[in-house]
Amino acid sequence: MADKFDAGMVCRRLLDAESEAAIQAVIDDVPEMRVGKNWLPLDGRETNFNVTSNQASDGGKALTELMTNMVDAVLMKHALLKGIDPKGKKAPRTMHQAVDLLIKPLRGGKLTNLDPNDPWLQQFAQTNLVIGVTGAKTKRAGLPCYTFVDNGEGQNPESFESTFLSLSSGNKKDIPFVQGKYNMGSSGVLSYCGQKKFKLIVSRRYDGKGPWGFTLLRKRPGGGMPVAEYFVLPGGKLPTFQEDALFPLKKGDDKRYDGVHLKTGTVIKLYDYQIGSRFSGFRGSREALNENLVETILPFRIFDFRWTPDVKRGGDRAEGIDTRGFCGMEFLLLRSHREGDQEEDEGEAAGTGRIAVGSIKSQALGEIQISAIRLKRELPGWLRPNVSINRVFHAVNGQVQFKQTRGYLSTTCGFPALKDRVIIIVDASDLTLDAHNEIWKGDREHVRETNVGEHYKDEVTKAIKTSQALRDLQNEIAQEELHQAAKSERNDLFQKLVDSDRTLAALLTSRDPVITLSSTGAKR
Repeated sequence: MADKFDAGMVCRRLLDAESEAAIQAVIDDVPEMRVGKNWLPLDGRETNFNVTSNQASDGGKALTELMTNMVDAVLMKHALLKGIDPKGKKAPRTMHQAVDLLIKPLRGGKLTNLDPNDPWLQQFAQTNLVIGVTGAKTKRAGLPCYTFVDNGEGQNPESFESTFLSLSSGNKKDIPFVQGKYNMGSSGVLSYCGQKKFKLIVSRRYDGKGPWGFTLLRKRPGGGMPVAEYFVLPGGKLPTFQEDALFPLKKGDDKRYDGVHLKTGTVIKLYDYQIGSRFSGFRGSREALNENLVETILPFRIFDFRWTPDVKRGGDRAEGIDTRGFCGMEFLLLRSHREGDQEEDEGEAAGTGRIAVGSIKSQALGEIQISAIRLKRELPGWLRPNVSINRVFHAVNGQVQFKQTRGYLSTTCGFPALKDRVIIIVDASDLTLDAHNEIWKGDREHVRETNVGEHYKDEVTKAIKTSQALRDLQNEIAQEELHQAAKSERNDLFQKLVDSDRTLAALLTSRDPVITLSSTGAKR
């Protein structure tokens, strides 16, 4: 390399890398990156790994934290473009209001109010919220890389330390329409970035007045207590470069993918990401997100660049890219993520409608809305009991904070017939600030064992147990299952008789066969 540090070239090399081994090769090749003094501890403290490693129990959950930050960034940009002070009185009070006011009128800011084939979903997502999956496709081949691309507010290089590289500044806490107010979500993915914990951040402020800035995060090499650190140039400033447009994704032929590019915004790339071998395929990548996002608030587009080019299929698939929409669990169940009849591997909607279960209003807690999505008898693969037993999802602005199982629904709530026929969504977005802080643990997966936390769980359980709508559905499903069992038993018995005497087949009519049993249970 040239003696002078070329920030643009180094950043492009890091973006092109598809494994942590390739990242290490760049570090070894760039003199400035080999110097230990050019790496500073995240959040300015040596004891930061206890925070970054205790935010999510699996890689899929950690990814949803990044997605939440991406949505926040897009909403913030659109507020600023409209001249709305995000902290002012004219700012939207909720994320759904922000969607209606700043992005597109959706009658309550809900994506489920749109047809799944509405072209806006794809167009907006591909321009604003993209996730690219590259690198290894199977466990044997290695681990994949994930690139998150948002056309949001972006940050100037001098603001990185108080935003992307902060664990505690709480810079969004006074903005009512964003979710990521606790400054920890972005760093939660580090625990799942291979062995060396490489994570690239590239960003440029939405007004385009400043340059692009970037840094690379890693776990400090060597023994001793782990420390998350980030790269700076000698003197402590982040590397910057000028570029009219950034093309962050690369195709299998090593050429830039021109379908996704940014003039401003943010790119975050995770290397050798440990999402779990069960989720290494494209469908798995989305299924790892399903249970952790009731709704994405805004639509996402996921690109998998790991496919063999298929010229016959045309479009992106001709270049080895599979691309699908993603709008969260609620949209998937009620509308499906299927985009046209050609997607034979995409199932139809598994839900048949929404049911109002109950609401809770109290001075101590605030407001809680509970609803259910009724499911068809045939569950989608990601909800089958051998894959997932979670059936009750507590969410704040679409992001799941706590899950309860089919056993809770069956035994604690007294709805055994519904354990595989409904998804319960507990919308806790309107908790009071005090209740929010008292109820949720920092990992966003458990309820705190406090008086307020216990009160919250008790009130939700009571509302579910006493729901007349669920009682009615329980009776309806129970009758349906009894009828199905009786029908299956009659047909099975008739088949056995036909197998023993083929002449009985002539008795078949267009009606279901009816076989009666004697009082002693003997066959007639």
